[in-house]
Amino acid sequence: MEDMPKKDAKKIYRRNGLIGVILGVFILTFWFFTRGSVVYSLAWALPVLGIVSICFGLYDISRMNKTDGKCEGFSCTIKRFWNFLWNEDSMLSYVVFILLAFVILRFIAFPGFLFVTGYSDVASVVSNSMKHDESIQYTFDNWLDFHGYTVEEVSVWPYLDGLNVGDVIAVRPVPPEEIQVGDVILFYSPKGQIIHRVVKVWEDSDGYHYMTKGDANGEVGDLEKDIPYNLVKGKLVARVPYLGYPKVLVSLIIPF
Repeated sequence: MEDMPKKDAKKIYRRNGLIGVILGVFILTFWFFTRGSVVYSLAWALPVLGIVSICFGLYDISRMNKTDGKCEGFSCTIKRFWNFLWNEDSMLSYVVFILLAFVILRFIAFPGFLFVTGYSDVASVVSNSMKHDESIQYTFDNWLDFHGYTVEEVSVWPYLDGLNVGDVIAVRPVPPEEIQVGDVILFYSPKGQIIHRVVKVWEDSDGYHYMTKGDANGEVGDLEKDIPYNLVKGKLVARVPYLGYPKVLVSLIIPF
């Protein structure tokens, strides 16, 4: 194969790199503003495609001033990318490594963990709506008493000590009839995921519905007065304190 002139190779790397970065940013932007409406498979695949496109775009840009104009095809590109990722000491290689690590953890390791454990999701507690502190008597004990809940039935509810910011919780999918008053569930809302306690369950022609309330909230929120079963991700079955603080810090910087 005839060697490509170095000047032409630089132009190709620059062009491919810019295309990769621009395409990746466009895909991520599209996913961010439509993630609540796109089908699940696309919602899962779009951020992966966007990040991978940006990674390869940054890699091509980093090659502009280091190419010798020689390459033996796809295998050569893969070898150079591997060397760039693991051996090159540059800011771009660090950025690409972090992005790829995120893709592997979020879209390969995490789904694999859920599949093995049988959990439907693992989430971090990022608000104080389930925290039990000195005001819990008014927002939890007195509220339940006012609405007719007896001490005996409340005493067997799970997680009566509440949830704290930084806790990591795991939820498991259960049939709709197995979600009872007092259970803590994770469900979807227009404002994102919510982890609250079920205070009412009813069934109609459309199936099961639930009302929830945060233990530390004074009243039931508008978004949780009628939650259909299809929006419920699962029932809380495990909790690990403090493990979710990295997510809490990220949510303060980039709210989702």
